[in-house]
Amino acid sequence: MELIDMVNIILDVSGEEYEIDNLLLIVEEAVRNTDVSNYIYYADEDLTAEQIIEKALSGKSFSNE
Repeated sequence: MELIDMVNIILDVSGEEYEIDNLLLIVEEAVRNTDVSNYIYYADEDLTAEQIIEKALSGKSFSNE
C-alpha cells in the first residue's frame, strides 16, 4: 500500500480506530515528519492526500498561516 492510499484511508476514516492509528504511525515514520497528522486533521484548507504527503515531505513545520 502506498502512502497516498494510506492517507486517503485516514481521510475517509474507513477503518477501525486502531487501524487508522497504525496507518498514521506508518505514514509519520515514512515521511519522517510528525506534523503530517496536523496536515490531515487541522489544515485550514482541504488538502488532497497527495498535497498532504508533499507538504510533509517538504520538511517544513505545520502552520495554518
